[in-house]
Amino acid sequence: MQDPEELRFDQWFALPMTRHRGSFAHLVARQLASARLDDVSVMIIDSLTAQKRLIEAGIGIALLPESSIQEELRLGTLRTIDIPHLQTTVPIHVLYRKNGYLNGSSRALLSTIINVPVRPTATAHRGRTRKPSPSRSFSSM
Repeated sequence: MQDPEELRFDQWFALPMTRHRGSFAHLVARQLASARLDDVSVMIIDSLTAQKRLIEAGIGIALLPESSIQEELRLGTLRTIDIPHLQTTVPIHVLYRKNGYLNGSSRALLSTIINVPVRPTATAHRGRTRKPSPSRSFSSM
């Protein structure tokens, strides 16, 4: 599926909006707007787990963090749809005290984060055959 327009009449799920413009809910709203889907029906569900269960039941679709759906992808209860207009990345910031003590594990984590390029893995799923499922989700990370 390449055209986000095909998803216009699906029930969408999203987290509640917060005042913080960098929230995941704002990211979802921006992605829907960029795909010209800002007028779709969005049901606010304040739990990622609840959203996943509703999607597994075939009730709707959502943009969810890839990290939050790994188990469901492995079990085959959810699947992703590759739509380039809806893919995004979320910047992650590591904060620590200037001149503060970092133990070996902290230094190893920072080294790993600094040296690993971060990009969406949806392209890694291309070409893989997955049995059809009525449930679907979108990976946004």
